[in-house]
Amino acid sequence: SRSSRSSNLNTTASDTESNVSDHTIINSDDDDEDRILDPERYIRDKRQKYLSYKTLEKTFDQSVSMLSADLANLDNEQSLAQFLSDPKYLLPSDVDEGKSIEITITEVIECAHFYAQINDKNHMEDLQHIHQSLNSNYNFEKMNADEIRPNSLCVTYYNDKEIGKAFYRARILEVNQSDLRVELVFIDYGIRARRNFKDLFYSLRSFLSPHPLYLSDDLKEYPCQALECKILNVKPSLFQNPTGVWTKKSTHTFDKLISDEKCDFFEIFVHGLDENLAYINLFATTKNGTRDDFTNLLVKNGCADQMNKAEIDLNLSKQYNKQHHNDLFYITSRDSDYMPSRPCYTNQETELILNNETILGEFDTILIHCIDKLLF
Repeated sequence: SRSSRSSNLNTTASDTESNVSDHTIINSDDDDEDRILDPERYIRDKRQKYLSYKTLEKTFDQSVSMLSADLANLDNEQSLAQFLSDPKYLLPSDVDEGKSIEITITEVIECAHFYAQINDKNHMEDLQHIHQSLNSNYNFEKMNADEIRPNSLCVTYYNDKEIGKAFYRARILEVNQSDLRVELVFIDYGIRARRNFKDLFYSLRSFLSPHPLYLSDDLKEYPCQALECKILNVKPSLFQNPTGVWTKKSTHTFDKLISDEKCDFFEIFVHGLDENLAYINLFATTKNGTRDDFTNLLVKNGCADQMNKAEIDLNLSKQYNKQHHNDLFYITSRDSDYMPSRPCYTNQETELILNNETILGEFDTILIHCIDKLLF
């Protein structure tokens, strides 16, 4: 009768409450929906896996701890990568808009957009120390596939024409799981390359954390030695490309101009800094002592149109998110403090967001699974 079944239910519930570590209540899917079974007998009869409350709680706590560690490690990776690439820590502390900085251009991204190293004694010594340390004093361990994420730091090789194969610091830009390859940038040179998962390492020297950040402690003290630069007041020539983007021809011309043997050295004047980008004017001093402004050279060669202050505000502010203006660092300026900020999200930042969402999604899945086990 229904009253006797209610009595059985109360008895079963009481027994379960008195020993919660030994029983899990599971609802029956049998045709007789009112049928109430003893949970222990139900599991034995149905030959289903039995999990005690304590076992389930322990498994859940372990899963939460692992996910929390992964999230904390991911945050640390991103914070470290962002810190190392911040140009404020690379430029001289006394830099201002009226003081030039001598550079070596190491890599061209596109017309008027390039990576450069600062030519002074301190930066040269830092670069030499990083290179010698990586290639003489370090033990490397291969990165596991689940550790390879966008914006993670690592160590990998590069074949240099002069010194041969050597190891350098790098930051992962994109991950292709289908062919187990990544696109990365060598953070001290700005050179981009593709590498297989098996060629990605982290250094072990003097690093004690159970969750390695892929660079040992002493190498994390040195910011990226390659400074990403954009010429401040030029835009793609609409005559060459009405869509307003840099053409391959323009980039080739820019590359040819900076490779001119007549150039003795390059200088930049910094007008503003973003979190990983310097807005500059570029000058070349030739061997006969003349000084060329690359803004004029690019316009003269038909690669670019010159922008004035109003055009920079009007045209570029449409492309960038103004809420990030407070994140910008402006060089003291007599007449230009108007640089817009970066886009709200770059491709790498979008990948980071997706990775965080994936980890949180895994957490939700485990949580739902545990609730199902508890209730059903």
